Amino acid sequence: MPTKVAMNKIAVIFRSKHHGNTKFLLNELAREIPMDLYEVASFDKDDFSEYAAVGFASGIYAWQMDKSLYKLIDSELSLPQKVFVIYTSGMASQNLAKGFSKKLEKKGKELLGVFGCKGHDSFGPFKVIGGINKGRPNSRDLAAAAEFIREEVIKKL
Repeated sequence: MPTKVAMNKIAVIFRSKHHGNTKFLLNELAREIPMDLYEVASFDKDDFSEYAAVGFASGIYAWQMDKSLYKLIDSELSLPQKVFVIYTSGMASQNLAKGFSKKLEKKGKELLGVFGCKGHDSFGPFKVIGGINKGRPNSRDLAAAAEFIREEVIKKL
């Protein structure tokens, strides 16, 4: 008999480097909204079928989601049909997860939505001035992310 999936049980697989912006955002979200968090670098789970949806979250590195997440979705990982994407970036004004999102859709997944917000960035030329977006993600970013999860993910499950 198949395992019954909780109606709104969600997980997020993430990669957060440098300043830990993405991890901070997800940890704060998990205080408000029940979700299981898995760091891509240290988990050994290969079956996520118990979840109604799985999110992928990352900082943006060289204009894209972390490469470890791309490798993960090319693996034999068992994912639910519904997925979503969260990212933090020094330049969150555009959909910097577009390539990753398209790859998920090519894998036949239903993309529930994409959320991006600014994060502290001190890469390259920004290092000289101590970085940009200090203090981000902040409480407004957290509120927007929580609204995204409730409205774009949970309501669609």
